Amino acid sequence: MSGQLSDWFNPSLFDEEFVTRTKADLSDERGRVVVLDDVLRADKLSLLQENVSEDIHWEIRHSIRSIKEHVSREDWLAAPAD
Repeated sequence: MSGQLSDWFNPSLFDEEFVTRTKADLSDERGRVVVLDDVLRADKLSLLQENVSEDIHWEIRHSIRSIKEHVSREDWLAAPAD
């Protein structure tokens, strides 16, 4: 599985024309509804659908992103806010 978040999204969402049109729709004062269709790539959507339909065990990991050091939940919660 790729580590790039952008690999999950349909490349057409990044087309300049689409972005310009979406920005205009979102700033329309008439309160238009904006629908983004086919946001996820088909292969990624099917992967999510497969995993959501199964009874799987999710493991929550707490980490410090800058050094990717995994710590226990207790240590994470006990650490000072700074």
